[in-house]
Amino acid sequence: MFGLRLFAIPIIVLTMVLVSGCTALGQAEQVQPEQVQTPRSDELSAVFSGYHADYNVAESPKELAQNAELVLQGEVVAVQKGREQQSAAGGVPTKTIVVVIRPTEVAQGTMSSSSDGYAYIELLSPGGQGADVYEKVLPANTSVVAYLQLAWDGAQGEIDEIRLVEPNAGRPAGQELYMLISPQGFAVQYAQSKEIVWPLGDDVQIGAIEDTLPSGSIVGHP
Repeated sequence: MFGLRLFAIPIIVLTMVLVSGCTALGQAEQVQPEQVQTPRSDELSAVFSGYHADYNVAESPKELAQNAELVLQGEVVAVQKGREQQSAAGGVPTKTIVVVIRPTEVAQGTMSSSSDGYAYIELLSPGGQGADVYEKVLPANTSVVAYLQLAWDGAQGEIDEIRLVEPNAGRPAGQELYMLISPQGFAVQYAQSKEIVWPLGDDVQIGAIEDTLPSGSIVGHP
């Protein structure tokens, strides 16, 4: 009889520890991950503040597409550090970023047969800010429509007063690098938003991102 009573106490204690452990585990499983807040359109335009370019303003997506080698709709995968452009006169280099896009539709032109399935788009960083600043306002899965041409490869004789620093930065070896044909050629729309943003021209309109493709009717007016 005494032996049975001596063994009963540890069993009760062990049971209490197990129940307590299960309760703590259950509480941990109920912790919800922190939700990422969608950036605002003005925050997106703000990081490109100071961008300037000379271009002919198109009055429709169809007109805009006339000067594009490639027009695509897709989703942002990442934003990476790009090449730097150094003037022959010296001074501070002009920084760029590379926005990596996963195409969901190629509306005009074709991607290279050696493409890895992504489009690498070079954008100037007006304030010389790093890629980390831009990835906050261009998070993964953000919808984009881009009107593109191949970027300058740094060959001398084309732009002799500029040389490229790290000419292969921002993309895997052998992948083509694209640039926008104009500020009108980069439209952005966040998930669940009805706003279409042209951050390089600081324009916002209401509509669906696919309506900025050549078959659509919406074009940015910076």
